Amino acid sequence: MIQLSEVDTREDMLSCTRHYTLSIEEAQRSLVEHLILNNVEGDIVELGCGTGKNTHIFADTLKKYNRSNMIYGFDTFAGYTESDMSETKDKFHPGLMAGLLDNQNSKRWNVDENIIKDKMINSGFEDVTEITKGDVKETPKNFVPKRGKISMLYVDCNIYGASKSGIDNLKQFFSDGCLVVTDSGFCPPPPDICGEQEALLEYHQESKNRMYRTHFGDYIAFLVEVKK
Repeated sequence: MIQLSEVDTREDMLSCTRHYTLSIEEAQRSLVEHLILNNVEGDIVELGCGTGKNTHIFADTLKKYNRSNMIYGFDTFAGYTESDMSETKDKFHPGLMAGLLDNQNSKRWNVDENIIKDKMINSGFEDVTEITKGDVKETPKNFVPKRGKISMLYVDCNIYGASKSGIDNLKQFFSDGCLVVTDSGFCPPPPDICGEQEALLEYHQESKNRMYRTHFGDYIAFLVEVKK
């Protein structure tokens, strides 16, 4: 079971002292189990689904509980957009930009989306997963989840613009108890929070919903629990 400590400010987010660790997979499964055990309504949406590792974990956990909630994955499958990189350069700590440039130049996030689609088919999850390619700032704008609500928005974009736009475009579907989660960053933290953490912090401040810190393996994770 994941353990949470409440945080409220940027300073709180940067004052990390790790006191326990679950593996990333254990923590992700615990999140889905939390949704099920607390009857949080809706489908799961991922912003930045990459090769589908997280998608598979979410789908497999739901299957073990005989649930058929949809899992929607959005990704450029081509790294960061030029506008996101420009915004990061202007808005964030130079160290963050250096890390993003390393990922971009190495083409770390350049993935054939058919890899994740084939993975879902081979695992028997093709009926409960839907993958959309494109700019994450744009693709969720006309999206409507099958169940009409979102139980968890899992933000794994690393970058600010896509994360903030995704939250803003999808928050209309957040159900009572919905979790808005980011999992990037290490402990002890760098000099400043990263783009997706900044987006979550802004949503926390705007919505007045509580924000918590936990850990996924070596990563710091933050989540906001939506209360209606």
